[in-house]
Amino acid sequence: MKTMLLWCPKGRRKPLMLGLATATCSAANIHHARRRAKHGQGRFYVVHAATAADARDLIKDHRAGQLQNQPMVLVTDDGRTVAIGLEACLAIGGAAEACARWDDRIRQHGSVPVRHTKALTGDLEADIKRATSRGIGGMFE
Repeated sequence: MKTMLLWCPKGRRKPLMLGLATATCSAANIHHARRRAKHGQGRFYVVHAATAADARDLIKDHRAGQLQNQPMVLVTDDGRTVAIGLEACLAIGGAAEACARWDDRIRQHGSVPVRHTKALTGDLEADIKRATSRGIGGMFE
């Protein structure tokens, strides 16, 4: 299972794969895609699924209101940002936390270590702590 980032530009039905939440710079990808979604340029999906085709099926079911047996679904930005699955929700929170601390790290060290550019680390406990470090409200920033 992978946590995938998918972007659906305005006027298009099929979402495009942006990458994985465990990849380098995934926090920046999530941050910028959410900003674009907030401004009405499209819809952003973070989905935890086995394949991209499965992720697209989950998105299709979500749009139709037929999504079943999913542990968690997070919808923000007036429905323009959707996270399907626990790990997907943690990716949103992890990206918000990573981006919030980048300025401090750059000021102190002159750069941001690669490990701090990822939305998910792969360690579920660490990801939960990081995503909720500023409270659940931090996931919506």
